[in-house]
Amino acid sequence: MEVMDIGQAAGSLFFASLLVLVTFFVALRLGYFRLPVPGDRPPVTILQTIGVFLTYVLLAFLVVPLINALIINLLGKQNTVSQTWLGWAQIVLLYLVFFCLLGYGFLIKREALRYIFWGDTAPSKERAAKSVVMGFVSFIVSYPFVFWMGIFTSLISLWLWNEAKIEQVAVKQLKLAMGHPVMFSFMVFLVVILVPFMEELLFRGFLQSMLKRYLGRMGSLFVTAIIFASVHFAPSQGLGNFQLIASLFILSIFLGFIYERERTLWAPITLHAAFNGFTVLMIIFS
Repeated sequence: MEVMDIGQAAGSLFFASLLVLVTFFVALRLGYFRLPVPGDRPPVTILQTIGVFLTYVLLAFLVVPLINALIINLLGKQNTVSQTWLGWAQIVLLYLVFFCLLGYGFLIKREALRYIFWGDTAPSKERAAKSVVMGFVSFIVSYPFVFWMGIFTSLISLWLWNEAKIEQVAVKQLKLAMGHPVMFSFMVFLVVILVPFMEELLFRGFLQSMLKRYLGRMGSLFVTAIIFASVHFAPSQGLGNFQLIASLFILSIFLGFIYERERTLWAPITLHAAFNGFTVLMIIFS
């Protein structure tokens, strides 16, 4: 059984490699990988970046778990805590995190916030629309690369540990919510819209822009990709962390690239939302 699984993974890797090559050369021929001339030095500072990450970390990794633990402690004694109730609590708290990050955005200098969303060019509906289109184009270009990395790491995982299964925490939560249509709808909106907005604001908008002041365009892109992939580590994912982090690193490279290419945050937000939306569709129809 192990040999057959490895054989299937190797065959899939071969076809995925062909798809990557075709996609790369078509995208290269069409000028997708061309970057504009570097603009002015980003006005995003270290203190602004530390501030937004502290806000997010304190809320998402301290306040939210503490409130969840408090709920379980208070109601668990009466055996009234259900997964549904906890699911709703998690959703409400994550929506709260989103609005707190928006509030933080209004506290920083407008110059920095404008750069984060529009780069060093003037904002316009036309640029926003073009960025959204390029986000979807980037999904088409990047998906074969992310897919290839998923298969490649699956093959390594099968070879080393005889296991090749990724079960991300967010995917588990979505599957648990499928039996509750209203909750599932709120969770889908969170995963497809709000999470891409929050993560792109944090990692591309603040972190990559700030690092670009010191590491340059390519250096900031790669460092941000490493950090972005690494923060998705979760003990409950087990060996799946190896595959997930490697795949997210490739996705993050494209997210950082399209942010530099389009100079608006709407492009990576759209690319990120497209990936998450595609994952949701696969869960629904699987």
